[in-house]
Amino acid sequence: IEDYAEEATRDLQSVLPALQTAITALDALDKSDISEIRVYTNPPVLVMTVMSAVCTLLQQKPDWATAKQQLSDPSFLKRLVTLDKNSIPNKVWKKLKQYSKHPDFTPDRVGGVSLACKSMCQWVLALEHYMEVYRMVEPKQQKVREAKEALEIAKGNLKAKQESLAKIQEHLRILQQQYQDSVNQRESLRERKVLTTKRLERASILTTALADERV
Repeated sequence: IEDYAEEATRDLQSVLPALQTAITALDALDKSDISEIRVYTNPPVLVMTVMSAVCTLLQQKPDWATAKQQLSDPSFLKRLVTLDKNSIPNKVWKKLKQYSKHPDFTPDRVGGVSLACKSMCQWVLALEHYMEVYRMVEPKQQKVREAKEALEIAKGNLKAKQESLAKIQEHLRILQQQYQDSVNQRESLRERKVLTTKRLERASILTTALADERV
C-alpha cells in the first residue's frame, strides 16, 4: 500500500514545479499588465484565445465582454492563483481543449502579442497538464484509500479478536486456578485425614495401654 501511495505522490509532485512556476508568473503581474489587455475593443486572436481559456476555467462565458468583466475584478489574479483545480468538472477540461489545442497556444507565441497573456497561457497549460496527471493518479489514490480502509477494518477485527481471546484466556486461567485450588484443598483434606487417623490410632493404643496398667 505504501509503495503504491508513494508512486501516486511522485507522479503528482512531478508536475507541481511547472504549476508553481506558472503561479509565480501570475503573481508577478500587476494592474497595469491587466489594464493592457482590457483596453482592447477587438483583441488579437491569441489574446482572445487565452482569455477564453481562462474564462472557461473560471466557469464563465468565454466571450470578450465576460473576459473584460473578469479582468476588471480587483481579485482576478488572486482567483486564478487560488483556483481549486481538483474541483473543476470534467466538462470544463473538455471545453478547455478547444483553446489549448490551438497550435499557437504556447507561452512564446502568446508572449509576442501580450506579456500578461503569456503568463496566463503558461498557467492554463500547467493546470491542464496537472489535471491530465491527476486523472491518471486519482484511481491509484482511490485504491490506496480503499486499501487503507480495508486494512483499518482488518486491524479493528484483529484487535476485537485479540481482546476476545484475552478474555477467554483469562477465564481459562481462573478456571485452572480454581481447579488447582480444589486439588490442593482435597490434598490438604486427605493429609489432614491421614494425620487424624494416625492420631486416633495412637490415642487408641495409648488408651489400651493405660487400661492394661490399671488392671
